[in-house]
Amino acid sequence: MGCLISSMACCVGSAACGCISSCCPTMRSSTTSRIMYSGILLVMTAVSLIIRIPGLAEQMAKIPGICKESNGDIPFVNIKGLISCESLGSYLFVYKVCFPVALFFFLMSLIMIDVRSSKDIRGPIQNGFWLWKYLLVIAAL
Repeated sequence: MGCLISSMACCVGSAACGCISSCCPTMRSSTTSRIMYSGILLVMTAVSLIIRIPGLAEQMAKIPGICKESNGDIPFVNIKGLISCESLGSYLFVYKVCFPVALFFFLMSLIMIDVRSSKDIRGPIQNGFWLWKYLLVIAAL
C-alpha cells in the first residue's frame, strides 16, 4: 500500500519515481529517471512499428469511430473518426509520432544544460513530474 501511495507522488510532484525507489531502495532517482525515459522511447518505438504493419489501415477502417473515411459496418450509426486511415500505414504517420517525441527530448536537453547534479534547482524537472511529461508527449501526438 505504501508503494502505491508513493507512486502518486511520482506522477504529480517532483518526487523521483517513488514506487520504484521505495520498493527497490538500492536504486537512485537518476536511475529510475533513466528507466522512465527509456520507457517513453520504447513505447513510441513500439507504436511506430505497429503503425507500419501491412494491412493495418484496412483493419482499422472496419472499426467504427476510428477512421474519418468510413463509419464501419453498423447500420444507422454515423460516427466520424479521429484519424485518416489512408495515411495510417505511411511513413508520414510514423514521422507524426516520432517528431513530438524527438522535440520533447530536445527541449528537455535544453532545459538541462549546465545542470551538474540532482540537487540543482532544475534537477526535480529531470527526475520528476512524470505524469506531466507523459501527458505532454501524448498531447503532442
